[in-house]
Amino acid sequence: MAQMSKIEKSISESFAEKEHSISLVNRSKMSLSGVNDVSEFSDSQVMLKTSMGGLCIKGKNLSINQLNTDTGMLDVKGEIHSIQYINKGKGRIFCRSVQMISREVYVFLAMIICGGALAVVFDMLRAMRMVLNPSAVIVSASDILFWIFAAFVIKCGGVEFQQRNI
Repeated sequence: MAQMSKIEKSISESFAEKEHSISLVNRSKMSLSGVNDVSEFSDSQVMLKTSMGGLCIKGKNLSINQLNTDTGMLDVKGEIHSIQYINKGKGRIFCRSVQMISREVYVFLAMIICGGALAVVFDMLRAMRMVLNPSAVIVSASDILFWIFAAFVIKCGGVEFQQRNI
C-alpha cells in the first residue's frame, strides 16, 4: 500500500500546475518556468503554452537555447521586443492579433506601391526605346540595369519594413 501512495504522489505532482515565472536580462536573455509546450517557433516569434495560458514572445534573431518540458524550463536568446499573454487559462493560442494582420496589410500595400512605381519606370524605359530605337546590346543592357534597380527598390522596401517591424 505504501508503494501505491508513492506512485499516486508522483502522478499528482506531474499533473500539478507548474509555477510560472519570467526573468528578462537586457531584453536579450529570457528564462521562463511553467512552460508546458512550444506551439510555434521562428526567429521572430515564439508561441508557448504555459501554466498561466498562452504566451507570445516577439523579437529578432530569437533562438531557444534550452527547453525542458518535464521541469517546465525554457531559455530564449535574441532581441526581445514584446511579451504578450494570450487566452489566460487553458485553450488554444491565438497570436494572430490585429497588430500582426495590420503589419501584413502594410507590407502588401507597400509592395503594390513598389510594383506600381516599377511599372511606371518600365513604361518610361519602353517609351524611350521607341523614340531612340537603340541596338539590341543597349536594350539588353538597359533590361539588366532595370532588373537590378527593381531588385534594389524591393530590397529597400523590405529593409525599411524590417526596421519598422516591432
